[in-house]
Amino acid sequence: MEYYIFISNDCNLNCNYCSILLKKGKCNIPQEPAFSVAELNNFIDKTQRKYNDKSADIVFFGGEPTLNYPFIEKIISSQDSKFEKPYEYHYMLHTNGLLLGEIPDNILKHLDSIMLSINYDKIPRLKLNEGYFKTIINSVRIVKQRKPIPIVARLTITEETSLYSEIALFNPFFDAVYWQIENNYQFKDFKAFRDSYKYELTLCFNIWLNYLKRGIMLRLIPFLAATYFFVNEHNSDVFCCGYNNSMVYVQTNGSCYTCAEDMTTNKNLVGNITDDIQFNAFGPKDVVCKDCSYLKICMGRCGRMHKEFSSEHIREYCELNQILFDLVEKNLKDIQEFRKKYNVVISLDDPIYHFTEYTP
Repeated sequence: MEYYIFISNDCNLNCNYCSILLKKGKCNIPQEPAFSVAELNNFIDKTQRKYNDKSADIVFFGGEPTLNYPFIEKIISSQDSKFEKPYEYHYMLHTNGLLLGEIPDNILKHLDSIMLSINYDKIPRLKLNEGYFKTIINSVRIVKQRKPIPIVARLTITEETSLYSEIALFNPFFDAVYWQIENNYQFKDFKAFRDSYKYELTLCFNIWLNYLKRGIMLRLIPFLAATYFFVNEHNSDVFCCGYNNSMVYVQTNGSCYTCAEDMTTNKNLVGNITDDIQFNAFGPKDVVCKDCSYLKICMGRCGRMHKEFSSEHIREYCELNQILFDLVEKNLKDIQEFRKKYNVVISLDDPIYHFTEYTP
């Protein structure tokens, strides 16, 4: 099970596309956890045993979790027990990176990976030696000097951002790069966005393929995942992100959701840490595009999307991902040839992939 624990609802950035940060005064939800660490541990233990799950993946989430390092330390210290449990703990930090360089040793030594969410709007087009970009790159460098931990750059692609520019800018500094197309109820100009995304995605794919021709695999996760799912049988009946199956967001008031996109209503509410959680049966078999030949690759992309977006809008997202799948399928013979020639392994077993949705 994956537990995304809201360590804070505060943030030291203001990303205009953020679906997580709660506006002050709009919702009656505490800024920091109102539950005790003991209550959280009891909930995790009960849930792990209920689902007979061998891995409890704890994601320190927010808001910005690094604004409340003491609570993270409390969680780790309380779970660092000598008593045997029928499951293992794994820890991941999801952060904007501004305070990552200040991470305490006791937290860093327990982390298995770090997901650094990039806000491209905060990066100046000139003078990268100032401000946001310099801070996060320095934070990554400082952390890597202290521990060789995998750090993934997570990019949010909107109609205003450039996929190619973001990947070119951040890929050299991270162990892997993942991008997610922003979930919204309507595009401003879908045709313009689709054409731009197709052009830039093709540029990125050609670079990825040219490196593979020389035996070098750039860890651009959507390309790796699509290749893996084309080559390996993938008949899962759950959404890749864990929606309605293995993903629980624990808000500061103890409410539990299966998606972080809307916590102001009960749409995605599945329980509370003081009670039981209950997922519903909605899965890829119920999506509008269930007859698509690419369903086994994307598994419906986003569960919430299929519940809340119009059929036409869902197909727009499908069209964007079909561009990616077409590129991989068209070049699959070459990809396989280069993999075999250089003994390049593409596997999704690496823990750094587990906290992405695989499909943008």
